[in-house]
Amino acid sequence: MNEKVFNSILSLSALVIAIVLGVASFYLGFIDKESPCILCWAHRMLMIGTVMFAFMIVRYGPKPKYVGWIIFIGVFGMFAGFRHSSGSFAWDIHQGWWAEILGAHTYTWPIVIQGVVLVFTALLFLFTKNVYSFVSESYKPFSKLTKTTMVAFMVVVAGNIVQAFISTGYPPNMGVGNPTRLSFNPDYWYWTTDSWKRLNRPTGFRNSWDVEQPDLPSQPSTQQFILDSAQAPLVSTNKLAVIKQDKIKVPLNAPATDIAFNGADKYLVTTEKWGLYLLDNALENVKRFAVLDHLNGANGRVPVGSAFFSETEFGVLGWNKIFVFFKEDDTRTAKQNFPSFIEGLDQYSVTARGAYNTVRARMHHVLSMAYLPENNSVYSATVPSMKHKKLIISRFDKRDNLLSEEFIPAVKDGMTLREGKALADYYIMGLTAHDGALYAVSKQFSQVLKIDPVSKQITQVYEFSGIMNPQGITFKDGVMQILSYENGENILYSLSE
Repeated sequence: MNEKVFNSILSLSALVIAIVLGVASFYLGFIDKESPCILCWAHRMLMIGTVMFAFMIVRYGPKPKYVGWIIFIGVFGMFAGFRHSSGSFAWDIHQGWWAEILGAHTYTWPIVIQGVVLVFTALLFLFTKNVYSFVSESYKPFSKLTKTTMVAFMVVVAGNIVQAFISTGYPPNMGVGNPTRLSFNPDYWYWTTDSWKRLNRPTGFRNSWDVEQPDLPSQPSTQQFILDSAQAPLVSTNKLAVIKQDKIKVPLNAPATDIAFNGADKYLVTTEKWGLYLLDNALENVKRFAVLDHLNGANGRVPVGSAFFSETEFGVLGWNKIFVFFKEDDTRTAKQNFPSFIEGLDQYSVTARGAYNTVRARMHHVLSMAYLPENNSVYSATVPSMKHKKLIISRFDKRDNLLSEEFIPAVKDGMTLREGKALADYYIMGLTAHDGALYAVSKQFSQVLKIDPVSKQITQVYEFSGIMNPQGITFKDGVMQILSYENGENILYSLSE
């Protein structure tokens, strides 16, 4: 490929981008009255920069600094496109902002355009021999094609300047996230400096996604816990007393994070290191044991919730809402189970593994799991963090493991919510189902909340004392039991009114 062909291809490429910018400004803007948001303006300016450096290459040759800027703009432009589109990627089909072109919303096209620029630049240099021989220290005359492209580009830039002035104004005014439609009547021009206020917000690399790890037995969080129920958001309606306490004498591979009872003869105890222990009624003998290979597959980080689905089937939930379902199975060979387990390769089989996706609770961690046979559903409850504080109950239909509902529980009439307190102050460490109701144990304020999943109300509040570090809750023969990790020991407390 000689220099003339090289420059012609580059000029045509610049013309294509200029046409895209022209359609955005003259057709979408002046005809359809669509105004760009602040991020849309960023996309346009990046494309303008790409065209300008293309002209520099045509004029002076492909100097590394010009090529480098095109690559940098392309990479940053793709990032900006993903950043802009990420807010609506997970929306339902055909949902989004502004107009669509070929089925894709306008703000997603910069990803494609900048990606094509990068690929095209790579191919252009890949198939051009001695490309740097085109470099010149003095300017070279433009061809008619390049001059035509430059004229078209200047017209397009002028159109964008006019549109920017109408929709955004002059400094210190700035673009907004949701602009009004374009009007040539100055009475309907909305110029504002409100976007500058966003710079005052505290931020981080992951911003609101940067949430601290929740409280775990051997990895306590920075949360300061108050064990006094007199300071709880809800006034207690019932009092519980410890009638028995049993230590789990079986050596575990890590502190226990939850407990569940199968209604017959077995407890399930999960540990921080994905130990899955089936223990007898006396908590003295191990009936089955395995360690899940949690890294190779959907990574549940640390298992914090568990529930039996039947006497021989159970599920475990990580604090990031990754679930794994198991069943007792003596037919599996070590080779078949090698991909799933590190130890106990002949004890269980994995029946499902995936992620529970939520809407209201997507920024929250969970430390609990319950199974309600009445509607064949799995429930979880959120815990607060420094950035997100809501008590949200999520229900997932076990038939397809998809979100069925989410709700912030209401308080039953007649119950007292203390002034200045909120349900989000609770820190739910365990959740279980019993007689059609959900029971949530909160480490914060030492209370158990009884929740009606039908009315979505908290109907009773039980207070307890003497349990320092609750991790899970279950029922055995109608008796409420709370698992606690204290002074290096796993203790199961039985309580009664």
